Amino acid sequence: MKRLWMVCFLLVVSSFVFAYSSATPDPGHDAENIFVFVNGQNLGLQGSIDSGKFGAHYTGGSYSGSVVSGHDDDIFVRVSGVDKSLQTAINDGSLCASTVQSGSYSGSVVFGHKGDDVLIDFGGEKSLQQAINDGLFGRDCVVPVNCGGYWNYDYGSCSATTCGTTGRYDKLWITTVSPSGNGAACPSPTFVDNAGNACSAAACAKRCDNFESNRVCDLGGNVLWSQWGLSEAQCLAKCEADNSVVCCHRESSGFCAGRGSGTSIVYYAGTQAANCELPSGNSCTAVYTGRYSGWTYWPPRDYGWCVVGTQEYVIHYLDASAGELVIKCKEDGRKNSADVCCGIDTGFCNGQVLYEP
Repeated sequence: MKRLWMVCFLLVVSSFVFAYSSATPDPGHDAENIFVFVNGQNLGLQGSIDSGKFGAHYTGGSYSGSVVSGHDDDIFVRVSGVDKSLQTAINDGSLCASTVQSGSYSGSVVFGHKGDDVLIDFGGEKSLQQAINDGLFGRDCVVPVNCGGYWNYDYGSCSATTCGTTGRYDKLWITTVSPSGNGAACPSPTFVDNAGNACSAAACAKRCDNFESNRVCDLGGNVLWSQWGLSEAQCLAKCEADNSVVCCHRESSGFCAGRGSGTSIVYYAGTQAANCELPSGNSCTAVYTGRYSGWTYWPPRDYGWCVVGTQEYVIHYLDASAGELVIKCKEDGRKNSADVCCGIDTGFCNGQVLYEP
């Protein structure tokens, strides 16, 4: 029994003593006694290799553990033609980026060891410097690349389409560097509707001329609305905002009136008036009827009917039951604020019936 225990003890001891088949350099160390800081951990160099810490992108720092026997930041190597400590090569990413190269640390070492004097097992036993020269520390290390680019805040067309209104452009992400190696991804979504810079539609076209002194809208025109206490600018703006207004009338007292069809500017001392153009689509034809009582027979057509301005004769007939002569006329018109077509010469509106004795 005692002999069996002794054999087991020797096997366990031999697993530590004979971790490497090659002789450890003298002076020098094996990787079990070299300590580094990798991916946020204090580790032995050989343990870092065995656990795959150098099999992906890795980061460094400063070793903060205790070192009873061995070294931490005093192992010196040559990486991509530059002499530095092993921990520095981890920290600055040069070890990760290293490929096949040749050379050894060329500086003097007062305390510590060169990479040539450190034995490691990295796909086979070799010196630390040889593993670096073989590109083993950079073979599987993929440096992350973050997405690069910028937002275009003036993409597309302005969302404002109605004159005098404001809106926004769209915004679009423009990628200049594609991400790789677990680098930061590009924004998603790459397009956002109406999230760009502010913008404006074109100013609305001016419909009304400036006021003319000593002129007024013909009182024969229909008054769409009136309001007291408006300045010249306020009166003009109110008229311009109403597409039914043909003539804008203002008095010095501050009285403002928007007049519709059948209006024109005439001389009238002490007042002001302005012409207002109507937008396309506001023109129309007004058809109305006059009924004249006292007729009991069919009269001949009188060409004096329906001859004012743009008026045109449509038809006439005798309504015997009512004892009335019916005459229908039409004329060019403009729609008022109630969307009713009224004649520009008489002010009579579509469908209106006029009773004359």
